[in-house]
Formats: sequence, structure tokens, C-alpha cells
Amino acid sequence: MRRVVAVAALLAAGAACAAPAAGSPCDGTWEGRLGASPVMLQFNWDGLGSYYLGTALVGAVLRPGENDPQAWEEYDEDGRRTGSLRLECAADAVRGERTSTGGQRSALQGRRVEDNSFNRRRLGAVDLVPQRTLSEQGRVLEVIAARGIPQIVTLRIRQPGAGEAAVNQRLRAALLQQLDNHLQCQALVRAKGRFAPAGGDTLSLQRLDWRGSVLSAQFWLHGNCGNPEGYAGPQQFTFDTATGEELPLPRWLLPEYRDGAAAGSALYDTLVLPQVLRGRRKLEDLPEARRECGEFELAEKAVPLAVEDRGMVFGFHYSLRMAHCGIAFVAPWAALEAFLSDDGRRWREAMRPAPRR
Repeated sequence: MRRVVAVAALLAAGAACAAPAAGSPCDGTWEGRLGASPVMLQFNWDGLGSYYLGTALVGAVLRPGENDPQAWEEYDEDGRRTGSLRLECAADAVRGERTSTGGQRSALQGRRVEDNSFNRRRLGAVDLVPQRTLSEQGRVLEVIAARGIPQIVTLRIRQPGAGEAAVNQRLRAALLQQLDNHLQCQALVRAKGRFAPAGGDTLSLQRLDWRGSVLSAQFWLHGNCGNPEGYAGPQQFTFDTATGEELPLPRWLLPEYRDGAAAGSALYDTLVLPQVLRGRRKLEDLPEARRECGEFELAEKAVPLAVEDRGMVFGFHYSLRMAHCGIAFVAPWAALEAFLSDDGRRWREAMRPAPRR
């Protein structure tokens, strides 16, 4: 499983960012030109909107003007008013004019496009740059991020072989998907009038292990898309670098544990419960400060978060409020043997030899 607690919250946040509001002819996504520059324009949030020029990762947000359904006030990423727009939107075309705060006018015209295409142009041109390098099993990996957005990272294998190139491609695609969510959420939060902090995502590398041909990486996601609580949780990727195949962690376990290990199951009672109870016999024996965490963990399923040389790392789908509980522990391979699927045993064997080039 790549994502844990963040999955539902993240998808809900992304949907909230992308779902068009009903009632205005300008609702939706438009592609065209503003003056001499290519522009992508979007109105999806009850008349709130945003646009960017060319492939810029920073754009402007638009708020409806007072008493004029064809007018919008324009603000930059810091909340400074930078101009206004007047638009006429039909079923498939938009035209209008932008006036800067200095009085300069620029014509705008465009056509309606798919709503999910708003960030496609700039994400296709994004420049991913190394932040730092890591060494695993004699190989060099780069921690990379989009230029100008260093808080969202992924990995890239330097000088990749054939299977490793597919790994790099998959990790890049996942990063671009996260950037899409980040940019949408920032635009939404700013369009609602909150410029500092502007919302969006942070994705950091938490754990990396490369054994044999199996590469396992765990990231931590934290973000806010305008909702009070935000969202947080791990994202996980495991690959066979010899083939480029992704090895989903749930498939390492027997079918009855594909959705996690619940209290009362053999895996939970054998390997998880002692961690939840910290070696004590029952919940009431835990210190009071840990008891709420224990109650939450007993009610939730334990899920795999990563694989490493010592075993499989397990944790829980914590809500953001409970994220401080933070249990993550390693179940040794010998203790896990009875709970591994045929795939899990085969992939475990792939962890034994040195990485293949």
C-alpha cells in the first residue's frame, strides 16, 4: 500500500479543488492567450478562479467583483491586488480583457478544455532538480523536487538500468500528481482570501531501503486544501528494480491481510498487539497518556508501510489528530513467514542478492 491515512483525505481534497461549481457560464477550464502569452484559466469554486501564463508554477487568483457577474479582481500569490478581468463566457469560448493596476489593457480569448487539464501544460515542462544524494548498496539516488517547490520530493536513481528507468518514470509521475494537487489546493486557498499560509502539500522522504533488487521508499505527506484539519500520512513505493515492476505491500501478505491486520487476527495478536500494549497485558495497564493511542490502535487495522532487511514495517491509518501516536515497528521476516503470500516469499528472495545492473 502506497498511501495510508492520507488517501481518503487527499483524494477528497483533490476532488474539492477540481470539482466545478454550478451556475456560472465561466465555470470550468479554459486555454487561450492573454495578450501575447499563452494562458490557462480556471473557475471551479463558486466563482473563484485562477490563471497562469506559459508554464509558470506561480499564477494569479481571481475573486468575483462586486455587483458585476462579468468582473473579477486579480491578486498575486502574496495577496496584492494586481488588476481586474472582465470576461464573457459562452459554451465553448471565452473572451475579455485584463486591466492592470497601472491601467495597461490586454485582450483575453480562449476555448473550453477538460477540467483536469488545467495544470497539464506547466507540469509537462516542470524542471526537477536534485536536492541531495543518497547511497544504497553502492548505488547513488537523488532526492529531487520541482524547481521552486522544494518541499515536495521524490527519488531518482542515477544512471538507471532498464528496470530502474521504469522506477524513475513511476516516481516522477507520482510526484507530478502530487504537484497537481498542491497547485490546485494553493490556488483554492488563495482564492478564498488566505495567502499566508497558502495551503498545499509537503512530501518528505522518511525511509529508504534497497536490498537485492527490491527498492522500498516511504514518504510522509502533510497538506491542507482549505479544510480545518488538513491531511497527513505516509506514501509508500516498493519496486523490483531489475524489472521495474511495482510490488504492492498488501500483496506481500496472505489474502486475509490485504486490507490490513485487524485485532483478533493471528497476525495482529502475534506481532502487533505486543507493540500496541508496549509489552503490557491489557490496555488499562498503559500509562494514561498512551491509553487514547492504544484505544485507537486496537480499533484500527495495522498496515504495512515498508520492507527492509530486518523485516516489514507496520503502522496504522492515523487521523491527523492522532498522528502523534506514531507507532511504526518492524516485524521480523522469521516471525512473518507464516503470513507471507507466495508473491511475498518470492519478492523476499529478490531482496537477498546484490542489486542487479
